[in-house]
Amino acid sequence: QLFRWLPGIGGDEIAQLTLARGVMWPLLAVGAAQLYRLARRWFEPSAAALAVLSFLASWTTLRHGAAFRADSMLLPLQLAALLALTHPTHAPRRRALQAGAWLGLATALTLKAALLAPVVLALLALRASGAEPGVARAARGPVGSPIRHLVAQCAWLALAASLVAGLALALHFAALDATAGGATPAATGPATAAGSAWQRTVANAEFAPTAEAWRRLAAVDLAWWLASLGGAAWCVVTRRWSALACALALTPLLYYRNAFAYYYVPMCAPASVLLAAAWEALAAGLRRLAPTRTVELTLGGLAVAVAASALLRANAQHEPRQQAQRAVVAAVHEIFPDPVPYLDHSGMIASFRKANFFMSSWGIAEYRAAGRPFVAGAFARHAPPLLLANRGAIVPHSTAAADELLAQDRESIERSYVPYWGPVYVAGTTGVLPAGETRTLSLPFAGRYRLEAPAAIELSGRRVEPGEVVHVDAGQLRLPARQLAPEAAGLGVRLVWAAARPAPDSPPPRGR
Repeated sequence: QLFRWLPGIGGDEIAQLTLARGVMWPLLAVGAAQLYRLARRWFEPSAAALAVLSFLASWTTLRHGAAFRADSMLLPLQLAALLALTHPTHAPRRRALQAGAWLGLATALTLKAALLAPVVLALLALRASGAEPGVARAARGPVGSPIRHLVAQCAWLALAASLVAGLALALHFAALDATAGGATPAATGPATAAGSAWQRTVANAEFAPTAEAWRRLAAVDLAWWLASLGGAAWCVVTRRWSALACALALTPLLYYRNAFAYYYVPMCAPASVLLAAAWEALAAGLRRLAPTRTVELTLGGLAVAVAASALLRANAQHEPRQQAQRAVVAAVHEIFPDPVPYLDHSGMIASFRKANFFMSSWGIAEYRAAGRPFVAGAFARHAPPLLLANRGAIVPHSTAAADELLAQDRESIERSYVPYWGPVYVAGTTGVLPAGETRTLSLPFAGRYRLEAPAAIELSGRRVEPGEVVHVDAGQLRLPARQLAPEAAGLGVRLVWAAARPAPDSPPPRGR
């Protein structure tokens, strides 16, 4: 709903995503300011600022911090909730209501907001028990049973979250177009989507489901993880339990199957408070060994090194793969100037209607568990003339397709689309017509097809010249074909969707 204006700016999908990332960038800046304020709850200004710098310099933030994903909008909402919970002077009920409102809005945006629950419960429990040193009794809450106080605060928070999330979702579903597609689980309704998401991503996940991904990311950001570990130890030494509780934002690594790199930005932001503890511990240790001036120069030099590392990493973010993506998107729009339904892995051409489900690992798992083919239904409802083979699962004749698609779907795709330009396939069929024999050409769905052949052929009893367009009705999907010119016998012919314009002259990109 927030980005309905985006297709109206013109340009292709890449231009629109570039602008959308420009909109997400201020949200990352807001998140950085919020992280500074959160770290200042427990640590001195210089340590808080260096923690923000370290967070922004991490590989995952540089790569995904302004991505056009719900995670980018989740970041400031989660941090706003934590700021409300840790406010030093607000009354307990006010803190709970404010935090609940922010979390309700975040939950309406993405169910990932629920993964912050360990941090929220820990902060509420610490305040209820009075275990946080340096917090006034008025800010902790009234004297009485800590359990009763905790239950009351959880109830106020849950009430505010439920009301805000319910209102936001009601407005959202009321505003959905009647023609909205069903390519995402949300199209089935919030309750069904929530239950499916919980079962797939948490309840049925194995222990530490993304451990291998974490090992790769930890190797790239090893300094961040080591500093966080040191900061956690410093929080224990100095009894800053609420700061230490922010480390619980990392618990999704133990049970959440979609804890991939893009989720590390909202997940690691609260835990980056530990980096402030690490900087403070480092400064405290240096002050015991060297004069104040030397300590300041040392910490300043480290800050410059972190910033320089971030600049070098940011400069290395450019990838040739985006040039390949630009070429593919431009080719699709050149071949199909007007939007058409299409099959692909993940909705790469956002201005066209995607006729099949989102083929993530989650989507593929649910599809295979259901055991229901999808291609025949897509043909019947949408007659998609375009197949964009942008991932292995949907590439004709690929080993990945053999492993991930049901046999019926794999065979339907392979016999219904012909190669056109790189990963672009167009609806049609190919065949070889031997001399004196009649062969049958099968087409996937009704429509207008163009003949590509070295000479005229006979189709269903009439002569068709090369380049001529034939209209095929739903009941004529199998066409008897015969070669008319003896010298052309044995050569290949093909019928392709007539609306497909000539392929670009430029060679298609190689690789993925």
